[in-house]
Amino acid sequence: MQGFSNSPNLHAYSELSFDSAMPMPFKIPIVLQTLLNEETDLDFTAKQNDLLEALRFSLKAKKTMFEEVSVKENVLLQEMTQEGNAHTQSAKDEYNVLQTQKMEASEICFDLINALSEELSASQYQKLMELSGIST
Repeated sequence: MQGFSNSPNLHAYSELSFDSAMPMPFKIPIVLQTLLNEETDLDFTAKQNDLLEALRFSLKAKKTMFEEVSVKENVLLQEMTQEGNAHTQSAKDEYNVLQTQKMEASEICFDLINALSEELSASQYQKLMELSGIST
C-alpha cells in the first residue's frame, strides 16, 4: 500500500495516538507529516496557516511534555508497585493527574487537526495526497 513505506521516518509523529479521534486521511502518518512540512504548499488561506502553526506548536509541546512525563511515570509506577510504600495512594493520584494532562494535550492536537481538516478544500486534499505519494 502506498504511503506507508515512502516516508523517511514513519514514526515522526508517533506521539499521536492514531485513533478514531483523527479524521482520515491524517491517520496515515505520511499524510500528517506532509501536511506539517513547512515546505508543503497547498495555497493555504490565512486561517489554515494559523491552524497549521498552532498544530505544529502543539505537537512540539506535546512531544516534549510526553518525554518529560514518561520519566515521572516510571518513578511513580515503581512507587506504586513497592510493597509497604506509605505513599502509594499519592503516587496513584499523581499518576492519574499525568494521564489526564496527556489526554488533554492529545485532545488539543486532535481538535486542531479536525479544525484544519474542515478547512481544507477538495483540491487541497487531492494535492496533499499526491505530495504524500498516495494515489486516489
